[in-house]
Amino acid sequence: GDRGRCQWTASHPFERSDQWKAWAHLANGSPRTQKQAIEALEDLAEDIQEPKAADVVGILRKLRASVNASAETELLPDGSTSVAFKKDSKVQGEVSLPPEISVQIPVLKGHTEEQGGKRVPVLYRLAVRVRPSIDDAAHLTFRFSMPTAGRVLEAVYADRVLEAVALLGDDHTLLRAEN
Repeated sequence: GDRGRCQWTASHPFERSDQWKAWAHLANGSPRTQKQAIEALEDLAEDIQEPKAADVVGILRKLRASVNASAETELLPDGSTSVAFKKDSKVQGEVSLPPEISVQIPVLKGHTEEQGGKRVPVLYRLAVRVRPSIDDAAHLTFRFSMPTAGRVLEAVYADRVLEAVALLGDDHTLLRAEN
């Protein structure tokens, strides 16, 4: 008789933060023109931790001044990339790009913690790899990727599930499903 009675089902879909969506869109591995890359990084500059945002902006300014020049890239031993710009076969400038940018962003909407008497978003650090290349027309393009994104997302989900299990107590069963 009582089978199936008094059972409750609740679901809570995890929604990724706007910052996560913006970085994931930029870092999807698609080639970006120099202008697209510069504008995207300028728009997301407040999330950048390392190199310092001011250094990234400095690199962007040098890149912006060279938008109409052709470029050559060289991978340096420390993992960074040297980009030399040429206009009319003369070197116009050289910029050293870091191999990756470290960003700190919230992963899930509504994931907050108590800090100093108020709720603040929980931030996670992610590496965004920067891969410059030269297209067939000798223009500089960039591909961005987040190699640890899957692991970070899984860790955030696991943390949220553990928190829910602790709040629900032993009287309830919690199942996690993926869409």
